[in-house]
Parts: sequence; structure tokens; C-alpha cells
Amino acid sequence: MQRRNFLKMSLAASTVALATSAHAGITGQPIDNRKVSRIAFPEKKPLITYSDRPPLLETPRDVFSKAITPNDEFFVR
Repeated sequence: MQRRNFLKMSLAASTVALATSAHAGITGQPIDNRKVSRIAFPEKKPLITYSDRPPLLETPRDVFSKAITPNDEFFVR
């Protein structure tokens, strides 16, 4: 198999996989109806918390009205 044909086939396969996952609603984001809370970790303001082990903290939307996101309100992954 030539390299060019391999690249065409892999591009087509990845396009199909992306279209299928987008159609199925698989986005990698936490589920909307999942219970989330706001917990303040050390040296952080209360952030949206999806998991505490390992920490998965999201910046609340109201922070984005500021020009610069402060370090203590920045997301944690």
C-alpha cells in the first residue's frame, strides 16, 4: 500500500469516526444532568466541581466577563 492511499484511508476513517461520535452526542464533556457542585480547593475560589479525585474543576461563566481570568479562578484538569 502506498503512503498516499494509506493517508486517504485514515483520513476517511477518522472523518467517519468524528461524524459518528458527534451524531451520538459523545463530546467528552460531563453529562449536563450530572450533579455538580462548587467546592473551594486550597488557594482557589469556588469553581464548578465535576470530580475531586482527580480534580476536575471548571471556571464559572460569570468569570469570563473579566478581561483576564485570575489564577485562583482558572480551571484545573
